[in-house]
Amino acid sequence: MEKNNIKEVINDLKAKRDALSLAHEQLKKDNDDWNKCIIVLSLATGMIESAKIKMGWDNDAVALIPVVMSSIIASVSALIKFKKFPEQMEILIQSTSLLTNTLNKCRNHEDLDKDILTEYHNALEKLETSVYPDIRKKYLRISHKNLIEIMKIESKYFSNIELVNQGIKIESESYNSEKQNKSNNPLNRLSFDKMLNKEETDSSSNHQYNDFEGIIEQNNQQNNDIEQNIQQDIQEDIEQNNQENIEQNNQEDIEQNNQEDIEQNNQEVIEQNNQEDIEQNNQEDIEQNNQQNNQQNNSKKNKKKK
Repeated sequence: MEKNNIKEVINDLKAKRDALSLAHEQLKKDNDDWNKCIIVLSLATGMIESAKIKMGWDNDAVALIPVVMSSIIASVSALIKFKKFPEQMEILIQSTSLLTNTLNKCRNHEDLDKDILTEYHNALEKLETSVYPDIRKKYLRISHKNLIEIMKIESKYFSNIELVNQGIKIESESYNSEKQNKSNNPLNRLSFDKMLNKEETDSSSNHQYNDFEGIIEQNNQQNNDIEQNIQQDIQEDIEQNNQENIEQNNQEDIEQNNQEDIEQNNQEVIEQNNQEDIEQNNQEDIEQNNQQNNQQNNSKKNKKKK
C-alpha cells in the first residue's frame, strides 16, 4: 500500500517494528525452551548416575539409561544448532534497530521528503529479507491488533482524564471488574483465558483494519482542527492589532488637527488684535491731525483779527 504522508509511514513502521519484536520474542522463547530441555536432561542423567552408584545397580537396563540420555542430549543440541536461533535473533535485532532509527527520523520530520522515503524503503527491504512472508503475515496481524488495542486504551485513558478534570466521577465497568476477578481467581484463570483467546480469534481482521483506519482518520481530523484553531487565533490577533493601530493613528490625526485648529485660531486672534491696534492708531493720528488743523485755523483767525 502506497504511503502519501508522514503519519502513514510512522504507523506502518510502528506496526512492522512491533511485528519483528514479536518474532524475536517467539524465537527467544523457543531457544530458552530447548536450552531448558537440555538442562533438565543433563540433571536427570547425573541423578541417575548418582543413584546407580549409591544403590549398586549394575544390570544392563540401568547401564543403558545414561547412554540413551546422552544421545538425547546430543540430538537436542544438534537440533538447536540446526535451527540457528542466535543467528536469526541477531538478524531480527538488526532489522528492528534499522526500523527504530527510521521511525525516529520520521517523527522528527513534518513532511514526507525524498530522504525519508529512501530510509523507509531501506527499512522495508531489511524487513522483507529478515523473515519469511508467512511469518511476517502472522506477526503483522498480531501487531496490528495490539496497536489497535493500545490506541483504544489511550483514547479511553485521555477521555477519563477529561472527565476527571471536569469533576465527573468515573465508575468501573462490570466487564472489567468481572475480567479482573476471574483473572485473579486461580480456578477460573484457565477458562477465562480460553474465552478471551476465543473472542480475539473470532473478531474479524477487516473490522480491525477499519477501526485502525478510523482511529488514524480521527487523529488526523483532530490535528487539522487544532491547526485551524491556531490559524484562526493568529488571524484574530493580527486583525485586532491592525484595528488598534488604526485607532491609534486616527487618535493621533485628531490630536494633530485639533492642534492645528488651535494654532490657526490663535493666529487669527493675533491678526485681529493687530488690526484693531492699527485702526486705533490710525484713529488717534486722524484726531491729532484734526486737532492740529483746528489749532492752526484758530491761530490764523486770531492773526487776522489783530
